[in-house]
Amino acid sequence: MRTTHSKTFPKTQTFWLVILIYGSFYQISVALSLSQNQKGMNSDIRVLIDQIATKKIIGLGESTHGSKEFSEIRSKMVKTLVSQYGYNAFILEAEYIPCVKINEYIITGKGDPEQLLFDVRFWPWIHQDFLELLIWLKDYNQFNPSKPVQFFGMDSQYAKMYATKKIIFEKFPDYAQNIFDITEGKEKRNNKIKLLRTLSEKKIDVTETQQREWQYFIFCQIHILSQLSPVQYNSRDENMAGMVKIIHKSLGNHSKMILWTHNGHINKNGPSLQNRTGMGFHLKKFFHENYVAVALDFKEGSFIAVDYNNKNERKPKVFFLKPFETTFASLTTFDDNIFLWFDCKDIKKLVLNGIGAVYTEKPEKGNAYYLKTKGNKSFDYLILIKNSSPINLLPKNSEL
Repeated sequence: MRTTHSKTFPKTQTFWLVILIYGSFYQISVALSLSQNQKGMNSDIRVLIDQIATKKIIGLGESTHGSKEFSEIRSKMVKTLVSQYGYNAFILEAEYIPCVKINEYIITGKGDPEQLLFDVRFWPWIHQDFLELLIWLKDYNQFNPSKPVQFFGMDSQYAKMYATKKIIFEKFPDYAQNIFDITEGKEKRNNKIKLLRTLSEKKIDVTETQQREWQYFIFCQIHILSQLSPVQYNSRDENMAGMVKIIHKSLGNHSKMILWTHNGHINKNGPSLQNRTGMGFHLKKFFHENYVAVALDFKEGSFIAVDYNNKNERKPKVFFLKPFETTFASLTTFDDNIFLWFDCKDIKKLVLNGIGAVYTEKPEKGNAYYLKTKGNKSFDYLILIKNSSPINLLPKNSEL
């Protein structure tokens, strides 16, 4: 009778076998992700510009406000869109009122562009590359007076500075009371906001320039109300979308506009538990296929941001990216390219950095530093930068 002996592995061998198998599967999955990420990639920015230049509204985003490379590539896009495709409005994530003087500068050449940027009071735009873009816009208008590009702000957060009751009555003595009958009335907060939005849809008998300012004042009052507890998180993006629509209407249906802001604001996706409703959701709803969202992200490097642990000081500093999630950019192979762009409909899963203006030395899971979406639900196109470096902030006492 022949006996058989069962062959067994020692526990240590079994452990390493499992690790070997798991590692192989992991390498395969990463390789598949990398190969999938190359689908539809392109390093020729002119091809992307040609594709989006048929739209009336182009949203140019960024995953952090403090990356020099984002400003450089978007500036190139703006210059091409303005000079070769007839885009006639540049709209910044900034207060409407101080941008009126920037508009005067790029049309007439009057004013100190560096001081005008400081007057905007938002550090992400107070840097050398953005200053050079303003000067280019001014020079373009000087040589193209019959088809000038105009500059606008779309935000309405600084109501206590630019939209006090006194200022509104001085600017609009015949109409101001209509605003304060609502804000000082007995209606509940949300009803007041609804009434103000209805008021903003009614045109008053003033010039188009004054009409935009009137709408800005209304949006400022909506912002004040939305900051009362419980906070209405989406009012800011809805206000910015409203300002974009008003500017477009005032310039005429032929106008073609470029938005310069954060990825979160150009986001087309609707309400969700993780992400706020972006301005892009409202613009897509209104302009349909005439709105296109182009997000920008980076793989690695450094950038400027405000330290979350000292955010009240609002002092920007240099940070290095410290990822705790795997982004689309981190799995992308650039080879010799410094940037690539993708059509988002070719991407099944999209995780982008979502830093904005604030970061921390020790980011952790649960921090809002990532934006997740699928396909082209949030963005139509994605530009990836291989390496990020900090913007060159303008010194307080520098001279041009």
